[in-house]
Amino acid sequence: MAPPKLPAIHGRLGMEKSASMPRIEAPHPLTVPSFRRPDVSGQLQEIGQLSSKIVGPGGMSKKMRALATSASTPDLRGGMKASELARPEPLAQPELSSPARTGGAYPPKAPAQPAAEAPKEEKLEYLKPAETAHYNFRNLPLEIFDHAPDFEVKTPQEWMEEVLRDDRRPQACVVHYKNKKWTMVRCWVLRYEEAINRYIVEMEDASQKKVKRLSLRFNAEDPQNFEKRVETCRARKAHCELQEAFIDYIEHKDDQVVTPMPRSVKEFFIRACLERCSLEEPNSHGSTIRELMQEVEENYILSMKLFNVKVELIPLFGTKDAYLPDESNEFSMQFASVMGSFLPLPCPESGLVEHAKAEMGVRELLKEMLQMPLLGSSIFAITSQVWRRYINEVAKMELVDTSRVGGVDVTRQRKLIKNGDSVIFEPQDMFEHQKNHIERITTHLKRGWRDYIIAEVLDKLSDDYNFFSDDFEKHMQSPLHALLRKLDLIINSQLRWFVEDSMESWSNFLKSFLPDPKKKRPHPLIYLDLEADNDEIYLEPEPTDFLNEFDSMLKEAVRSTSIVKTMEAELMPFTNVEEKVLFTPELSPDGEDVDYGPLAMACVTTQQVVDVCTRGPQQILNQFRKYSYLLKEKVEDLDPTDIDGCRERIQAYRQAKYEVQVLSESLVDFPLFRLRCSSMTNLLAEKAEKLAQECLRQCSQCIEERADEILNEWDSTHKRILSSPESEKDMADLREFMEVVQKKVVKPLMERTRVVHQQMNMVEDFNHDIGGRSRGESLSLV
Repeated sequence: MAPPKLPAIHGRLGMEKSASMPRIEAPHPLTVPSFRRPDVSGQLQEIGQLSSKIVGPGGMSKKMRALATSASTPDLRGGMKASELARPEPLAQPELSSPARTGGAYPPKAPAQPAAEAPKEEKLEYLKPAETAHYNFRNLPLEIFDHAPDFEVKTPQEWMEEVLRDDRRPQACVVHYKNKKWTMVRCWVLRYEEAINRYIVEMEDASQKKVKRLSLRFNAEDPQNFEKRVETCRARKAHCELQEAFIDYIEHKDDQVVTPMPRSVKEFFIRACLERCSLEEPNSHGSTIRELMQEVEENYILSMKLFNVKVELIPLFGTKDAYLPDESNEFSMQFASVMGSFLPLPCPESGLVEHAKAEMGVRELLKEMLQMPLLGSSIFAITSQVWRRYINEVAKMELVDTSRVGGVDVTRQRKLIKNGDSVIFEPQDMFEHQKNHIERITTHLKRGWRDYIIAEVLDKLSDDYNFFSDDFEKHMQSPLHALLRKLDLIINSQLRWFVEDSMESWSNFLKSFLPDPKKKRPHPLIYLDLEADNDEIYLEPEPTDFLNEFDSMLKEAVRSTSIVKTMEAELMPFTNVEEKVLFTPELSPDGEDVDYGPLAMACVTTQQVVDVCTRGPQQILNQFRKYSYLLKEKVEDLDPTDIDGCRERIQAYRQAKYEVQVLSESLVDFPLFRLRCSSMTNLLAEKAEKLAQECLRQCSQCIEERADEILNEWDSTHKRILSSPESEKDMADLREFMEVVQKKVVKPLMERTRVVHQQMNMVEDFNHDIGGRSRGESLSLV
C-alpha cells in the first residue's frame, strides 16, 4: 500500500526554537503567486482529481505548435524551460492551495472540501488520458518549479559549513515516513553530494537517506521562509496543469464548429510558397506540399477553436469592456487565471497620452532651425549620400576576407569562381591572398569611398561655399568648417564600425570551424604537411608560426586603414589645414599606444580556434613520431651468422613499413586544416624498406663469402685425394688422411654447408635474390 500524503510543513513541528535556529528572512521578499479564487475551490478540486488525465508522456502535436506560435495566444503550454516555470507572474488573488495539484512529498496544509458534482453538461470529458496527454506535470518533481535565488540564503557548501560547526545535536529536520504517516523528524546532515544534488542525512535511529533540498529544513533557516518556498512551487506546478487543461479543452472542441478553409486561400498559399522557394520541379514535391497544407489546415482549425473558446468563456470578448467571468459561471471560472492575457489593455483617461510640456512652439522651432546652416537641403543630401554609400557598399565589405574569393565585390567574385567555399590554401598562399585582399579593400576605401565623398561635396556645395579661401582663422569659425568636421566625424564612426565588424566577422568565421554536432562543418581552409628535418617529424607550418602569421595579418589589416585621411585638408587646400589620419585605433587621444579591443579579441579567438583545430593533426603527428627512429637508424651491428636475430630484425623493418602505410590516409580533413600525410608515409616506408634491404644485402654477402670459403676447402680436399703419391711417405700421409677425412673434413664442411643453406632460406623468405653465382656455388655444395 502506498504511503499517505505528507502533512503540511509548519514552522515548529513540535520542536521549540532554540538559539541554533535563528530567524532568517528571504533575501528578496516574494509574494507567492496564487492562481485560485476562494469561492471556486470546488471546481479546482475537481480539476485536481482529474489531473491524471491531463498529463502524460506524449510529445507536442502539430496543433500544440500552432497554438504556441499564434500571435494572439499566450504561453499556455506547460512544456517550457524550468527557469521559465520558476517565474510565473504573480496575480492579485488570495493564496489558496489545491490538494490535487501538489506532487512529490508536499500536500496542502489542510484537506479541501470534496467538490460538488459538476453538472452533466459541464463534465470535463475533454481531458486526455495520461498516456496521450502532451505533458505529464504530475510526475515532474517539485524541484523543477523551484527558483532558489528567491528564497535560498546560502549555497550548499555554506550550509555544510554551518551545520558542521556543531554536530552534538541535530542540525535540521527532514521529511520522513514514520508510524504510517509523513512527518518532520530531526536529523544530522552528514555531507552534500554535488553530483546528484542530494544531502546525506542521518536520523536519530541511525538510518541514513539521500534527500533533496525541498525535503530538508535546516535549523538555521526561517521556517516560514521554507514553507513559503514549498507553497510557491506547488502554486507554480498547479498553474502549469491548469494551462494544460485549457489547451485540452480547446482541442476537445468539435471541428465542425469551424468553417473549412476556402479553396482559394489554399491555392494562394501554395502559389506563394512555390514562388518563394523557386523549385525547379514543383511536381516532384507533391507529397511534401500535401503534408504542408494538411498542417496549415490543422493550425487554421486550432486557431479558430481558440477564438471560439475566447468568445465562449470571456463575456463581451472583442470589445473594450471584456471581462473575466464571475462566480455565476463556475465552469469558466476554472480558467480565469490563464485567460487574463486575452483581455484588452485599459485605455488611458480620455484616450490621451500624457506628455511633457512643449519648450517652444512650432513657429519658434522652425525659425530657429532655419538659422542652422547644417540643416540645409544640400547638406542633408550630402549627409544622406554618405550614409547611403556606407550602407550599400562599405558595410558589405570585409577588411579580412572570409569568403575565400576576396575582392571588393564578393557577390560578383563568387559568380566568377565556382565552388569558392571549397577553396583550400597553401599556408603562404593564404597570407598572400589576405594581403592582396586588404590592399584592394583599403585602396577602395580611399579612392572609391573617401574620394567619392569629396567629389560629391564639391559638386553640391561649391555654389554655396568658398573652397578656395586662404584665411585659416576665418575658415575655422565658418559653418563650412563645422560641416566638414561633421562629415569627418561621420566617416570616422563608419570606418570604426567597419573595422569592428570585420574583426567580429573574422572571429565568427573561425568559430564556424569548431566542432558542432548540430552544424555542418565547412571545408578546410589551409593545408598542413608532415615534414622531417634532422630526423625529427613536425607539422609544417608549426602552430606557433601559424599564430604569429595570423596576428601579424590582423594587425596589418587594422593599421592599413590609416590610408584614409581627413577630407578638410584636401577640400580647403589654401588654408593650410593639417591633414590627419582619420582612424587610429591603436593610439589614444594623447598619442600613446593602447590595446585595441576588437583586434585583441580577434587575436584571442584565433588562438583558441587554432589550438582546438590542431589537436587532430597533432594526434596524427604523434602517431608518425613513433616511427621517427627509421630516419636515423643504420645497420651497423648486424651479425649475419645469427639467423634468428637477422630474421627478427628484417621482419621488424618490414612490419614498420606496413604499419606506416596504413597509419593514415593521404589526405585527412580536420576542422580548419587538411593534413597531407602521403609524403611522410612514403618517406618512412622507403626508409624502412632500405633498412630491410641493407640487412638482406649483408646476409647475402656473408653467404657468398662463406660459400666461397667452403668451396675452396672442398676443392683442396678433392685435389689431395685424387693426387698421385710420389713417395712412400706421401702414400702413408694420404692413407692417414683418408682415415680421418670423414670426421675432420667432410662432416665439418657439411655442417657449415647446412648453415649456409639456412641463411639462403632465410633470405629467400623475404623474396631477396641472392645472385646467380652464389646460389650456384651453394647448390653445388649439396
